[in-house]
Amino acid sequence: MNSKIILGIIVVLLLVGGIFLFSSQTATSPSPSPTLTGSTETPVPSESPSGSPVSSGSREYSLADVAAHANAQSCYTTINAKVYDLTSWIDQHPGGREAILSLCGKDGTAAFTAMHGGQARPEAELASLFIGVLK
Repeated sequence: MNSKIILGIIVVLLLVGGIFLFSSQTATSPSPSPTLTGSTETPVPSESPSGSPVSSGSREYSLADVAAHANAQSCYTTINAKVYDLTSWIDQHPGGREAILSLCGKDGTAAFTAMHGGQARPEAELASLFIGVLK
């Protein structure tokens, strides 16, 4: 079997497993409010994706807001309660566009952590795509 196919299968299995794990952990979470609040300025991240608090001027998004951006034309995801616009990264991701498209409109914490947790470069790339915080 081609090594790219095998790698692709592994990535898909890890993402599906992460999504399944996250879904089972949040099955009893209350429904998020669909409202969007916060400033209209583009926020600047003040930390790494898994680090300390974000600046108080960050825009806030609900899970419903993130879910409205679930395709290749507008792809938002949440990781560790922070919101990222992955749209520009879809065709740049070394693991292929499917890996990113599987995160669009969802919480991608488990999938990102499983694939890239603790790796400096993926965390830096992610930080550059930060747009706000999850409320």
